[in-house]
Amino acid sequence: MLTQMFVFSPRLIRNLNLHILEAHRLPFKLVSNPYCVVSLNQVNVEKTRVKTIPDPVWEEEFVLDDIPPDVVTVTITVLSKGKRGKDSEVAELIVGLCGLKNGQETEEWYPLIGMTPMGEWGSIRLSIRYLNDLVMPCDEYSPLQQLLVEAELNAVRALFEIYHNDRIPLATSLLKVFRYEKKPNC
Repeated sequence: MLTQMFVFSPRLIRNLNLHILEAHRLPFKLVSNPYCVVSLNQVNVEKTRVKTIPDPVWEEEFVLDDIPPDVVTVTITVLSKGKRGKDSEVAELIVGLCGLKNGQETEEWYPLIGMTPMGEWGSIRLSIRYLNDLVMPCDEYSPLQQLLVEAELNAVRALFEIYHNDRIPLATSLLKVFRYEKKPNC
């Protein structure tokens, strides 16, 4: 009889939550019906709906899970929907994943770079949350888990006292720990 032994090794989790909000000051003579294409290392993965100018508002959110380790950039390309199916690339923004703060949401205006050298190409407002985490085997977490679920919840209170900015990731993680505590095994 052959028994299988599973060895849990650490695994890397990389997720990107990208919210394409709006653009302004797009060159209206070149961009009549703009939309955006999201690419990871030049591979198209998502697309917004086509909007009208002068200042398109998309407010579309994309959740990109399990990003491969070789992906280092996310590119947002602004295209203009053409007649007879001929769309043209107008401008783009390239964001390096290594420049994003892990686990923190940032919302800001980014300047667009035109496909041809010309004056100003406008800007795009994005909200980005990038998560780059190493998940260890279950037994690595058991001492911390026991500390967090103790009856008085002192460790949980201490975490909330020192973590002021964005408590959503902390609350989400703690909720997972408490849900897991009700399960018998990993």
